[in-house]
Amino acid sequence: MKQLGLTTRMALAVSILFIAFVVTMAFLTLSFLEKEFKGELARHQFALASSLSDSIDDKLGIVQAALMAAATKVPPDALHNADRAQQFLNDRVTLRAIFGNEILLISKDGKLIAESPFQPNRRGRDFSSREFYRETAATGKPVISKPFPSGTIQSHPEIMFTAPIFDKNGRIAAIFGGSIDLLDKNFLADLPRIKIGASGYLCIHSSDRTVIMHTDIGKIMKKGSPSGVDSLFDRSLAGFEGSGETVDASGADIIASHKHLSLADWVLAVNYPVAEAYAPLQKARDLIILATVAGTAALLSMVWFLMERLTSSLRTITRHVQELPGKTGEEKLISVDEQGEIGILAQAFNGMVADLERQQEALRESEHNYRIVADNTYDWEFWLGPEGRFNYTSPSCKRVTGHDVEEFQGDPDLLKRIIHPEDQPLFENHRYDITRTGHSGELEYRIIRPDGAIRWIHHLCQPVFAENGDFLGTRGNNRDITERKRAEQVIRALNTDLQRRATELAAINQELASFGYTLSHDLKTPLTAVYLAAQELTEMYADQLDENGSFFVASICKASERMVDLIDAMLLLARVSQSAMLHEETDLSGLAKKTLLRLRMEHPERKVECVVAPEVTVRGDARLLESAMDNLLGNAWKYTRKLPEARIEFGAAVQDGEKRLYVRDNGAGFSMEQAEKLFLPFSRLHRPDEFEGSGIGLATVQRIVQRHGGRIWAESEPARGATFYFTLDDNVSARP
Repeated sequence: MKQLGLTTRMALAVSILFIAFVVTMAFLTLSFLEKEFKGELARHQFALASSLSDSIDDKLGIVQAALMAAATKVPPDALHNADRAQQFLNDRVTLRAIFGNEILLISKDGKLIAESPFQPNRRGRDFSSREFYRETAATGKPVISKPFPSGTIQSHPEIMFTAPIFDKNGRIAAIFGGSIDLLDKNFLADLPRIKIGASGYLCIHSSDRTVIMHTDIGKIMKKGSPSGVDSLFDRSLAGFEGSGETVDASGADIIASHKHLSLADWVLAVNYPVAEAYAPLQKARDLIILATVAGTAALLSMVWFLMERLTSSLRTITRHVQELPGKTGEEKLISVDEQGEIGILAQAFNGMVADLERQQEALRESEHNYRIVADNTYDWEFWLGPEGRFNYTSPSCKRVTGHDVEEFQGDPDLLKRIIHPEDQPLFENHRYDITRTGHSGELEYRIIRPDGAIRWIHHLCQPVFAENGDFLGTRGNNRDITERKRAEQVIRALNTDLQRRATELAAINQELASFGYTLSHDLKTPLTAVYLAAQELTEMYADQLDENGSFFVASICKASERMVDLIDAMLLLARVSQSAMLHEETDLSGLAKKTLLRLRMEHPERKVECVVAPEVTVRGDARLLESAMDNLLGNAWKYTRKLPEARIEFGAAVQDGEKRLYVRDNGAGFSMEQAEKLFLPFSRLHRPDEFEGSGIGLATVQRIVQRHGGRIWAESEPARGATFYFTLDDNVSARP
């Protein structure tokens, strides 16, 4: 199809669609006609079967009614007097006309009382074994017997009608019977002569498959189709009534209609050979197919003619497009003097040509701009074709490698040769991975410039594929990272030196810690001795010391105690700076409440309002944070002791996007000019006789906060209290 012209393809498409439509419509029409014809034929045939079965039922009903009426008129004495019974039967002229074979009067014990016409030597004959007698005696109802061969005419079926005769007590006194030859002229003699078309026929079967009536008299009183041959006949014996296609005993395809009789266990069948039944349908089918083929051929000829006329302008446009590469300027435009879709197509084509000219010009300009950018990049850009040759390499290759663009484009193996021999296997593995996986990759390697200088290169490349999946080569970037590599070497050297210094510092800190503990022990021992000596001096010579002596001894004790406190504070500050930290969820609100409770218990005489914000939690070292809270709240408790009603508050707030913790009091306060001395060890803003202290507490708090990555500061005014703010690495979870 692709080699055919558009006109031919359009004509073929229209033709195929038209043929498909016509064939579909013809198929649907024929299917509809066939379905309707077969349905109508089946309905008519079943109607015929129903009419015939009703007619037979009517005849059977009339005969049975006549026999039952006569049974009611049998005189009681005739049941015990054979001659009287014979006279009664002989007088039944009408009944004898109906029952052409014989009329019987049988006693209740099955013995023949009389019969008409009279036959000598038959009276007293036993009929008790006959099925019609047993069924009538057992049920007390009229019976139509199963067909049996006639005793007078060979191949004729005969049936027996019976009617019970009751005594005055309602018990069976005798049985009245009469037999009929089914092929008698007054009964079913005309039925075998009924024709269904030229070769159709009627037949009647009993429930045991015995043929009761058939167009072929030779089949009467013989078994019909065995089970499994005629499926529709098998279904009819099971109770089915209706029409359908099946196969008869001779293997011929037939349309069979089956109808059950009401008064006898018989099935009437109307059989019509399929070939004859559907002959009109086949003729109609042939005519429709012939008309469809002829009409389609005529219409297709018209379609091809019209397509040729309608697409002439389109062929003109096609020829113009084929010749377009050889045209320039205004020659590229199509001149078609036609309206409608063809005219719109021509205008659209001319517009497309104009747009294409503009796009090509823009593309040339874009390519020029890209060339300027690519040629002036600081890095060495390149495009390596699928065959291994450089399709493009930027002029920066000269600055990076010392080789010109022409050298790389003329020698595809130059890049491999300038790579340092130790790095060439690394580069080859990289190229293999890129080709195998189809993914981008990067690599660092060394090159050797023509002057022998070694430069480090960061290489980045990725494979390029066309829209159809064809491999177009590798697009890459090479950057000179020699200076970065040198800086990394310097950094590695500095890191090595820094690690060495850190090790030395750790050893010094360990020595300082040992020295601190040793110094603390060595200092505390003589201080303890001085303190104890002063105590003993007071106790032993209290009565000999004057006022000045007692003052000096008390000063010695007090100075000793203060020296011990200073040593303990210094050791605490050292432990804060050197101890390992644990990071865990810590409840600062709980720590604040614990500290304030302890202070209340130590100073029950104080009246202090304590406010603690609930559920302020941080992540940090609980032991160090507890020490910080003890110092901050202890300071607040100390500097509010001169107030009759003090207030201490702990809380958290978010200010300027930062989460801040604070401890606030309304105590002595201080001047902000002295704030820079707050956190210096041993620096105090108040005299010792005003507020006691070692001057180490706030320095310890600052060190704890700093170890948690935070900061601490204070805001205060003299006699207006102070607020200490601190942060903990922005890990505070608080409810202001």
